Amino acid sequence: MINKIELNNIATYKNETITPKKINFIYGGNGTGKTSLSKFLATPENYPASSYTCDNYPIDILVYNKDFIEENFGKDKAIKGIFTIGEENKEVEEKIQHLIEQKEEIEKQRTVCINKINEFTQNALTLRDEFCNKCWAIKKFAEPYKKSIAGVLHSKEAFADMCDKYFTNIKSSVELNTFDEKYKILYETQMQTYNEFTILDLSRFKMLEESPILSTSILAKEDNPLSAIIKNLNNSDWIKQGTEYLNSTKNVCPFCQRELTNEIKINLENLFDQEYDKSMFELNQVNDEYRRLSANILSNIEDIIQASYIILDYSKIKVQLFQAQSIIKENIRILNDKIEHPSNKVELTKTYEILNGINDLIIGYNKIIVENNKLFAKQSQEKTNLTADIWHSISNNYLFDIIGQFRKNSEGINSATRKMMMKRDSYSQDILNLEKEINNLQSKVSTIDKAINEINKILKGFAFTGFYLKKASDGRNYEIIREDGSNAKDTLSEGEERFITFLYFVQLINGNIENRRTINKKVVVIDDPISSLDSNVLFIVSSLVKEIINDCINETNLIEQVFVLTHNIYFHHQISFRPKSNQISPKLVSYFTIHKKDNQSTITQSNKNSIQTSYELLWQEIKQPEKASRANIFNSMRRILEYYFDIIGGLDYDNLIKSFDGEERLICNSLISFVNANSHSIADDFVIGFSEEDIDKYLMVFKKIFVNSNHGAHYDMMMARDY
Repeated sequence: MINKIELNNIATYKNETITPKKINFIYGGNGTGKTSLSKFLATPENYPASSYTCDNYPIDILVYNKDFIEENFGKDKAIKGIFTIGEENKEVEEKIQHLIEQKEEIEKQRTVCINKINEFTQNALTLRDEFCNKCWAIKKFAEPYKKSIAGVLHSKEAFADMCDKYFTNIKSSVELNTFDEKYKILYETQMQTYNEFTILDLSRFKMLEESPILSTSILAKEDNPLSAIIKNLNNSDWIKQGTEYLNSTKNVCPFCQRELTNEIKINLENLFDQEYDKSMFELNQVNDEYRRLSANILSNIEDIIQASYIILDYSKIKVQLFQAQSIIKENIRILNDKIEHPSNKVELTKTYEILNGINDLIIGYNKIIVENNKLFAKQSQEKTNLTADIWHSISNNYLFDIIGQFRKNSEGINSATRKMMMKRDSYSQDILNLEKEINNLQSKVSTIDKAINEINKILKGFAFTGFYLKKASDGRNYEIIREDGSNAKDTLSEGEERFITFLYFVQLINGNIENRRTINKKVVVIDDPISSLDSNVLFIVSSLVKEIINDCINETNLIEQVFVLTHNIYFHHQISFRPKSNQISPKLVSYFTIHKKDNQSTITQSNKNSIQTSYELLWQEIKQPEKASRANIFNSMRRILEYYFDIIGGLDYDNLIKSFDGEERLICNSLISFVNANSHSIADDFVIGFSEEDIDKYLMVFKKIFVNSNHGAHYDMMMARDY
């Protein structure tokens, strides 16, 4: 049985909840939301924002509404046969009924198991919650060590999980304050790991500073006629610089500005040979490489200093860096001078000792870094060990009895739950076996003839002689046939279609389209089974609905719950009325009224039938205008006037209108102008143009119409009634 329905984001429903009982009468005007409710119950999977809850056993929800009619009697659709057990197979029917009763009994036992499982689950949750609270009370003792047990101090559940995790079932006497010193060392001393520095590569740099080319005089050729003069003058470098201008002076001596003879020019050009050029190339290479390597070495040293590791002393390396920078700067000046004066012999100041000293410092630094990193790694492990020790103390000293009792109780609940789950699963298998046996039996003896006969009997009994049901040639479907043998399906009136589709639905409750017996509990939903039906048909449909309700009350035909939705006040009265000797227990029945205002549907629920007659319903809207729209209030007022003054007759409407003055006369005229008109042709949702502020004025004039016509007592009576 459905115990609760929550409607949200379905048509005009927003967060509406009802708690149905066994029998449910639902009244609402057209467009208020009845069909939306029936559609949800038919296909809840299409409405994910809404839901319903039911008892712990399978149910089949059978819904009669417009969708049912379209699905089974729509255009170009075959009317599927309804398989039921034939009259000649009563013995099989009794056997099936016996099996169904067995299945129901086992389902009850399974429900007991499911309820027990739910109870155990709730007990486990309660036990768990109490355990978390008790563990949380110990948190204050652990707060001083929060860095060691970080991550669980903001969650009761997480804290309790850690307490349970470290429980060893061996009592401990270790107090938390024994960890104070270790905690201080590990968490109040700042430590971190550092990368080691790269040792300076000085091998090539030393070779450059000791390069032989630096102590070599790079001179002109000795076998040149000019060599002796140059040697005596010791001005080889000056001559080399001058010869570079020969091409631009046009045979004019760059030294004395006289015309050069061809012989002197040739001797000058041949004065500096390939050997000279080779030596100069080597010298330039030494200069370039020395500059590059020295820049890299100094940069590496500066990077080490800029790293600023707090564990290192940089005072010595800064001094040695300054010394190395000064020496290298001077050496670069010497190299520049050598290039300008290749004949000079030079010697660079050796930086090897200073740079080697810096390397020694770097090696020392790396040793300190390695030791620091070892300590850090050890510190991480020590922190891990401390964390475990703290949790062991909390679990096995402070919470030893609490955790022990929690585990014992939890295991008891879990053991009981496992046993109950095994019983539930066993019952589920028994139910499946019974369902298989029932379906096998019914598939062998089911027929669609019984449903045809029942429907045709009712049609004939109530003078519906213009058509009848006939088995189709395929033996599995139905046809609607006229007396002349033609197919009547597409020519049925609205009333005829409604009537035969409802008869079809009634038969379907006791059968099944797919030749498979419905063996689950049934929830029957009937949405507006009458439309343009005459009073005779209304009576027939009402009687059939009452039979379904009686089957539900008596728990026969597997009908467990019934919902009947209608907009017809007379039909509602027919199906809900019962003599005092046969009243439905208030525990079994609920009455619902659906209202719609500002495009939002609301449902009121009562144990008392508040829907009496259509006339009384109109007065209910007048009495509770806040629950109705402006248009409905206006239409209710004019329909009350129309109905009541038609009954008493002989009222002089002109004199009644004249009894009002000013704006009230206009309002009175607008209200009673419909009385003599054919108001039945006006739709129920006829809209009259007036503002929200005008409602009170119309209601006041409405009252005065009764008073001024000497019928104020009737107004007072109707407004005083409890609807």
